[in-house]
Amino acid sequence: MDPFELRYGRRRKHRGSPCYYSPPTSPVPSFDPFAPPRRLDALNTSSTSSDDLSFIHFQMTMPGVPPTRVKAAWLHAKHDTCLATKLASDPSWIPPVQPSPAKSAEINIAALRENQIESAFQFHAPLARRKQTKNMAIDSNSGPGLKRKLETSSTSSQPSPRPKQRPRSKDSPGPNSQATPNFPSPLEYHFYDSFTYLDGNVIIRIGTMQFKLYRMLLAEHGVWFKERFEEDPDDVVQGLPVYILDGVVEEPDFVNLLTAVKDVITYFDTPPNSVVLISILRAAHKLQFARFKNWAIGLLEKTWPAELEPLSQSSRPSRLSARLSPDEATAVVSVACEYGLKSVLKRALYELVRTDCFGQKDMSLASASTGSGVSNAPLSASDYHLLLQARERLVSLWISAAAASFPPCTDAARGPCVARSPVPDTTILRLLHENPSSLLQGFNDAEMEVSRSLIETYTNDPLGGVEKLALLDWECGLEGTGLGYCASCAQARKAFWVKRRVEWWEIFGQVVGC
Repeated sequence: MDPFELRYGRRRKHRGSPCYYSPPTSPVPSFDPFAPPRRLDALNTSSTSSDDLSFIHFQMTMPGVPPTRVKAAWLHAKHDTCLATKLASDPSWIPPVQPSPAKSAEINIAALRENQIESAFQFHAPLARRKQTKNMAIDSNSGPGLKRKLETSSTSSQPSPRPKQRPRSKDSPGPNSQATPNFPSPLEYHFYDSFTYLDGNVIIRIGTMQFKLYRMLLAEHGVWFKERFEEDPDDVVQGLPVYILDGVVEEPDFVNLLTAVKDVITYFDTPPNSVVLISILRAAHKLQFARFKNWAIGLLEKTWPAELEPLSQSSRPSRLSARLSPDEATAVVSVACEYGLKSVLKRALYELVRTDCFGQKDMSLASASTGSGVSNAPLSASDYHLLLQARERLVSLWISAAAASFPPCTDAARGPCVARSPVPDTTILRLLHENPSSLLQGFNDAEMEVSRSLIETYTNDPLGGVEKLALLDWECGLEGTGLGYCASCAQARKAFWVKRRVEWWEIFGQVVGC
């Protein structure tokens, strides 16, 4: 075949044109470097570009090199024949791995989705920030439960976190990641075992401790919860609303209150100690559990009565001679001053007056936590000054008791009587300055808690000493027991010390302001 016809097509005559030619009618194929090589004699040079021809000639110069290596060298050299020859001939050169068409399609689709999500977030982020600002303005008057949420939002000027549509690892959050509030992760929160009900429908959170409780039960007992549940929750966990009580009530107080609600029948028969009662009172007052607050106050008033009962009717635990815990007294003084409970303040202050160092021996441990997890605050300077004044006044009254005098007995018909002796009666002086067991037969040291003289034993506890004097066996017994007075004189002396007990208690109340 004529070379001209091979390149430009078949010649034909047309109206006197000696060299008119018709162009080829076959479509021009596109160059595919990964296609199998074609033979030069089968190539239609009329439809091949110069790059195709250069690659074909380069392939013919590398007969001993695999075709795939030749193609990779040609593409890597960007159609540079010299550089491609060096790459294909260099044994140390490793051709780059070309991605498969399917993998390339997946990469392109993923990039397209990411661009679409990024565009959607850039469009919706300003709307979300404006909505969050509006909700914060509405919730500013919604109660103490949202205090933590508002403070966190106000301290951060950055927009809210983006929606959870695109997963990101913790190590590479990305350049457009937003700052989140510094709350503990869900793994740091843990539930309180005793108050995690499987069918609970609300979660109460204090610090990192969570309680899964019944919404209806809390709203029925506590006015605070009833009003708080009408507002939006602070968080949502496992599909349940979460209300945060940080700054509202302490965790130990809340636990003791829940225990009282759960074991109310047990507490009715066996009341808890004063420290637990005070803890329940604090939580009930803050959360407005009115019935439990009144119950706790009633039990405290029974343990720390403000009025003295008659010695003939009162049991031993309710007498002033019965010692109570100074730690409990300190806690009672603190809660009485905080909530204005003067009905329990007087008895608690007297318990501190008659205790060494007013029950505050170690100031470093004064605010330490008790066995119930409740901390007791130490006494203030004003409380110390008040207790010092009260102790000085009572000590002066106790010293004056040694000068008490009684008229001699004039009723000889009532039998023998020490007060009828011509020698002045010095029994009271001997009782105060000597051990009563040497004067009174049958005196029980274990019951009376006296191993020294009364004046020494009850220096800081004059009211307890007066009770001891009033309870002594003044009358002469049939077997020679007692102090040897007749019935009339014995009754007069008992009445005298009972009257002093009431008077001194009133004086103490005037000094401490109760």
